[in-house]
Amino acid sequence: LEEYKSSESQLAAETERLNQELEALTAERDAFAQALVEMEAQLKETQTKHVNTVPAEKFDNMKNLLTNAVDEKERQLAELREDYDRVLEEVADLHRKIDSPSFPPGAVSADEHSKIVAALEEQNTSLKRKLMDVTTKSQDLIQDLEENEDERDVLREQLVELNSRMENDFIPMKHHEELRKNMVTALEELEDKLMEASERYGKAEAQVQQIKTERTTLLETISSFKDAGETHQREVDTLKTQNTELMKKLDLLQKRCEDRDKEREQLTLQNQSLRQSVKEQFVPKQQHEQVKMELSSTVERMKAEKVKMETREKESSEELKNVREGKEKLRGQLEKVMLEMKTEFISERQHRSVTDRLNAAVVEAENRANEASAMHALAQEETVKLALELEAQKKELDTIQEAIQSKFIPLTAAEEKETSHSVQVKELTEKLLEMEEKYNKERSARESFRREKEKLQGDVESVQQKLDSVLVTSEKHNKVEEAFKSKYDVLTQKMVNLEQELQQVALQKAGLEEENTLYKTQIQSLQERLKSELTRIATYDSELKALHDAMQQAQADCKKAREAQQEESQRVCVLQSELQELSRDQSSLLQQHTKAKDALEAEVAKIQMSLREEEENSAQRAEDVSALQSELLQATQALEEIRHKEDQMNRLNKEKQQQLEEEATSLSSKLQGLAQDCEEARLEARRAREGESRARAEVDAVQEKGRAVEKEIRELKERYNESLSTICDLQKRVQTSAQQTEAKDKKITELLTDVERLKQALSSLSQLAYTSNTNKRHLQQVDGLQAQIKSLQQQLADAERQHRDVVSIYRTHLLSAAQGHMDADVQAALLQIIRMRQEFLC
Repeated sequence: LEEYKSSESQLAAETERLNQELEALTAERDAFAQALVEMEAQLKETQTKHVNTVPAEKFDNMKNLLTNAVDEKERQLAELREDYDRVLEEVADLHRKIDSPSFPPGAVSADEHSKIVAALEEQNTSLKRKLMDVTTKSQDLIQDLEENEDERDVLREQLVELNSRMENDFIPMKHHEELRKNMVTALEELEDKLMEASERYGKAEAQVQQIKTERTTLLETISSFKDAGETHQREVDTLKTQNTELMKKLDLLQKRCEDRDKEREQLTLQNQSLRQSVKEQFVPKQQHEQVKMELSSTVERMKAEKVKMETREKESSEELKNVREGKEKLRGQLEKVMLEMKTEFISERQHRSVTDRLNAAVVEAENRANEASAMHALAQEETVKLALELEAQKKELDTIQEAIQSKFIPLTAAEEKETSHSVQVKELTEKLLEMEEKYNKERSARESFRREKEKLQGDVESVQQKLDSVLVTSEKHNKVEEAFKSKYDVLTQKMVNLEQELQQVALQKAGLEEENTLYKTQIQSLQERLKSELTRIATYDSELKALHDAMQQAQADCKKAREAQQEESQRVCVLQSELQELSRDQSSLLQQHTKAKDALEAEVAKIQMSLREEEENSAQRAEDVSALQSELLQATQALEEIRHKEDQMNRLNKEKQQQLEEEATSLSSKLQGLAQDCEEARLEARRAREGESRARAEVDAVQEKGRAVEKEIRELKERYNESLSTICDLQKRVQTSAQQTEAKDKKITELLTDVERLKQALSSLSQLAYTSNTNKRHLQQVDGLQAQIKSLQQQLADAERQHRDVVSIYRTHLLSAAQGHMDADVQAALLQIIRMRQEFLC
């Protein structure tokens, strides 16, 4: 009876405790309802704020709020489960005590036993009623929990709808790539982890700051870490900016190298084609100069011969007059001879010998005259050919001069040159026309001379016929012989003069041809020089433009780095404010200080190790930066040298243009000065070649520097790829954590189903608690259910451990990312998350 009374007192205490727990649960339910109302109010407020705020930020705030609410509900569910398990254990103990009485029933009398049984039955009925009340209340609580879970599902659906709306309405799908989406999803998942990590880290810092002795040391270490982190981040930003600058410079250098390789190939092809064309079409410069000298000498000879020809023409006209006068005299003499022949005669032998001699002389004179006429015809044809060639050369010179004038000489000088050349051409054409007129006159005179000669031959034949019949006197015969001899001598002199003139014309022709070849070679050399100089100027201009663009880009990158530095300073201010806020909440976490201290010391050791590694990396990067700065200085010096060379080249080009203008003006009048100009051009070409060799050497040096920069950029790219691989690993782990959370949700649903089964089992146990036949089966069922509950609790503990491990892994990765192993976009997103968290907390 004492044990029964004690059990009744225990049951009463347990019922009171259960009532208290029910009240606590109702209070929690009310708190949940209030939280839901607050959530709805916050949702409405966020919907009202949605018009004025950025959709992405609103979405992140909603997500954080809902995740916090879900976490709190999960925590409360876990507490309810623990309370429920304890109640089940206590009920099982009570049933065991009831089923196993400590004394035998035969020791007590029947009346007492019946009274005890009646009292026990009444107590049992009262306890059953209380149990029924408790079960109804627990069922109500379970229904409330189910309603809360339904509301959570509704909220999740609303979240899904909001996500879909955000994706469809606010995020433009055209302007975002798949990698960007993956990064955004990873960031959204990392935000929750960062929130949890930041909360835990804040609690740990608050616990650390509670102790005064350790506060100073930890603050100093944290400040030193922050300074090191800031310096490291600054160095990282500077290195990134320098990396971008170097990448751009490398791209520019590669493009320049490719362009120069292409230009070199084109120039080699052009050089080969020009060499072939020069070999096939053009004459070497020495021959051209020789021809030029000979042509100039022949022109002078032609001028002198022209004067001689004019004098000879005058002499020949005078001789023709004399011949005509002599002819008239001879006619008179013939008449006299004819009269005298009638009176005086000569022997036939003498007359025949004289006639034979005269005939032979006449034949020789005719042959010489024919040869002279043939030579004259050939000379005339050659003069015509020379005139045509001179005209063709003049046309070529005109075309070349027009091309040179259109490229280098002003229009006024070109027009003056054209007028001067046209005047010279007109003068030459007039002179040629005069020469042709004189030649025609001479030809007509020769034809008249031939006619007169034929007449004379006819007269001679008539005279011979008459002499055959009549003898001539010796004195008259001697006079006729002397006249014929004088005419023969005159004709021979004319033939000799004509032959000399033909030789001179041939020499002049050869000289003009040589001068023509020299002019052609000089023009080609000038064209090649102009082309090479134009290509050099174009390449230097392109290099200057590219270098100016690179400098502008470097300035823009410096501005971006300054802005990023300002943002980091703002972030430092925000962190300091957070530390101050955390320092205010020191009094609430003294008990957990030791554990947090150990964890923080381990983390501090890890951070120190990572900081040492980062300091080594920063030292290496500083060396790289110094090397890059030296290379930049060298590049600027090379740019200044290139500019100086460009100025020199511009001056040389101006001087060359002036020289070309002077040469073009003096081509017609001063042909002999071209040799000196050509020598000066050779010297200038040598200087230009030397400048080209220097420029090539500088370009090779720049290329070597570019190769070194390429190696460094490859290393940086490898590091960047490693960071990308770590980010991919983080994404995979986030996905695995999401899968684990889904599995956890499934387990929670399974646990809820198990709880419902347990409730049903409890109801069945309450109905069958006082039956004597089913006590053993009831105990077995209770044990099995307790074993299931323990296994489920172990599974929950394992899931929580896995979740904590994942969170710790993310925390380490986030720490490494915060220390500089993260992209600028990710850092900006994390800063935005921290600001949103601060606004939400405020």
